[in-house]
Amino acid sequence: AIGGTRGLHRISAPALQLAFAGLMVVTAIRLAVGGEGDGAGRLDLTLLVAIGLVLVGLAAGGLAGLFGVGGGIVVVPALTILLGLPLVTAKGTSLLVIIPTAALGTVRNGRAGLADLRAGSVVGLAGVASALGASWVSLDLDAHLSAVLFAGLLVVASVRMALGARRDGTR
Repeated sequence: AIGGTRGLHRISAPALQLAFAGLMVVTAIRLAVGGEGDGAGRLDLTLLVAIGLVLVGLAAGGLAGLFGVGGGIVVVPALTILLGLPLVTAKGTSLLVIIPTAALGTVRNGRAGLADLRAGSVVGLAGVASALGASWVSLDLDAHLSAVLFAGLLVVASVRMALGARRDGTR
């Protein structure tokens, strides 16, 4: 997250947004076509898996700092596609990851004057309430339908990001 927020001032934001939007579309297709991991729900923490988890964490933190996206947009597909976790386990694991990365990104962006803490607090409180209900629903959701819905979320986020990049590039 620290590297990502520093990178905001050094990298062409529209080009980076378009590249990340394209990556999200590719990931969405992969999830919708066959996106469930075939793992048993837990990873054996080998050296290779630990290195993969560290890389996923670095990517999630950096992208959260750069784009303000939730780390779940990076963590869930990475855990599912790259490490083989079932989607439902990847989503639950992602929630643990989001807390520290979001907190650090918020502090850094707040200090730089790039965050509206009042608006974020209101949205956050509403998000807590809806997350409770959504988590109950997700536990009984068909695994393929869950993958397709998550893929749809990635497509919507990528379109929004691409449109923002286009708008930012024409200024």
